[in-house]
Amino acid sequence: MGFTLFSFFKKKSENVNQMTPVIYNAIESYGNSILEAIRNEGGKITPEQAIKNTAVLRCVELVSRGIGMLPLNIMAKADNGARVEATEHYLYDLLKYRPNSWQTPLEFISLMQYYALTSGEAVARKIMLGGKVIGLQPLEPKKLKAKQKPDWTIVYDYTRDDGGKVEL
Repeated sequence: MGFTLFSFFKKKSENVNQMTPVIYNAIESYGNSILEAIRNEGGKITPEQAIKNTAVLRCVELVSRGIGMLPLNIMAKADNGARVEATEHYLYDLLKYRPNSWQTPLEFISLMQYYALTSGEAVARKIMLGGKVIGLQPLEPKKLKAKQKPDWTIVYDYTRDDGGKVEL
């Protein structure tokens, strides 16, 4: 039985899990890591497995960089109801010019978007000095664990690269 372009438009078969040869070959040509995950896990692919595929990595990179290039403006509502840039906001300079000492706004926003795409969340720690926020440190979501204390407050345990834990 041959495959034609028009077979895409035919009614799907009753067996949804059966892959057509063209889809199978397309996945195989784009990367064996995804194909191996489909074979072994019954179609469940983790972000760690997917990102090993160069096509997935490139898509995530393009989206992250594209969003990182967009201007990030903090807006406020003026007395007349118009939206204006909130240049006096305490985070304005951080987000607009220098979120921390080692990243530009493009790098910071791109990394946060990468985390959001690959793990579903992006978290940054506020670096404080004398009650003022002086920087934003991106945290890897997979190293962050939320827990609730008996008084109902939420704290986060962050596992550092050296294995030590920090309570945030």
